[in-house]
Amino acid sequence: MGWYGKLKTAKKVIDTVPDLSSPWNWILGIVNIILPGIGTLIGAVMCHSNGLTYLFGVLQLLLSVIIIGWIWSILWGIFMIDRRTMKTVVKKGVETRLFILIFLILFTISILFLYTAVEAVDGGFFGNRYNWLSFSEGMDEISKTQKPGIVIVYKNWCGACRSLGKRIASDEKLIEFSRRFVMILAADEEEPEDEKWLPDGRGKYYPRVFFLNPNGSIDYEINNAGFSPMYHYYYYDADTLYDNMVKYLENHGLYDRGLVDMDDIESEFELDL
Repeated sequence: MGWYGKLKTAKKVIDTVPDLSSPWNWILGIVNIILPGIGTLIGAVMCHSNGLTYLFGVLQLLLSVIIIGWIWSILWGIFMIDRRTMKTVVKKGVETRLFILIFLILFTISILFLYTAVEAVDGGFFGNRYNWLSFSEGMDEISKTQKPGIVIVYKNWCGACRSLGKRIASDEKLIEFSRRFVMILAADEEEPEDEKWLPDGRGKYYPRVFFLNPNGSIDYEINNAGFSPMYHYYYYDADTLYDNMVKYLENHGLYDRGLVDMDDIESEFELDL
């Protein structure tokens, strides 16, 4: 094929995503686009990963088409002799794909922000075996059901919060007792700003855990001051949180340690606190 023929072929490839009618381009598509994305999705299933990994696999399938096409165009341009034509054709191909790529990146960022917000309500690293509610939804649920509540104030970037989340995510005792409370996650922008959520005068620290009465007030007597004399509402393990769950229920006549079966106290929630 002469240089003119190569140039025509190059222009065709540059102006469009590689033509999938060509067997060679099918091979490139399978190796460079389809297999990595499918591999990511299969790995996510095998590792029981969260939704973010699945999202990454899907985006990999979508973005690779544009990125591979962009690189393909540049490589064709490098091997052209007619530099003037090369610059014109490559510029057209690169600008088009760059525009699409920037759009997809911004779209991806938007999806990730949306996913982060959804993940917080669904539990995130605190686990999905609890019936987690957002702060506003949880306060409404307490008012509606007149059940006590537990509020965990945390940040997604907080290492101590993540550590606590991993400890309580699969703790069977906590999961069982959590049915007696409205479980609330106040994450990031949902963190309440009232001074009553900073009762020990230490400002904002994370995580902070509060026990709420059915009227929405905070029971300040249920805290972790025994472990953390400076940061009274800081929790680091599942056992302390479990003990305080039991303590709260006992203080309000909703639990008796002599009762083994939790179902035996089901009717006690009809009592006024």
